Amino acid sequence: MTLVANHDTQPLQSLEAPVEPWFKPLAYALILLREQGVPCVFHPDLYGATYPDKGGDGEDHQIDMPAMTCLPRFVEARKRFAYGPQTDIFDEPTCIAFICHGTAEAPGASL
Repeated sequence: MTLVANHDTQPLQSLEAPVEPWFKPLAYALILLREQGVPCVFHPDLYGATYPDKGGDGEDHQIDMPAMTCLPRFVEARKRFAYGPQTDIFDEPTCIAFICHGTAEAPGASL
């Protein structure tokens, strides 16, 4: 299972490990669009969540986890295009690219 966040890593939980907001779209693109792994999308990242919770300090805190506006498009791209063999392209040290070639049943972008 590949994930960016889950219920254990959200604010005030014992394994709280926030991924910086600027990096989340990159992380989700990698887990959703590559052939390796089995991606898991965290519900609050897709739909957002707001709830009260008690922190380790004993105080009540309001948690606001806004939905990621790009995430529905990544999920749709996976449904439509993430099939078949993958070719990785590492021609530049600061850029990665990959191509999902599709299958006869799911030709993806070649339609």
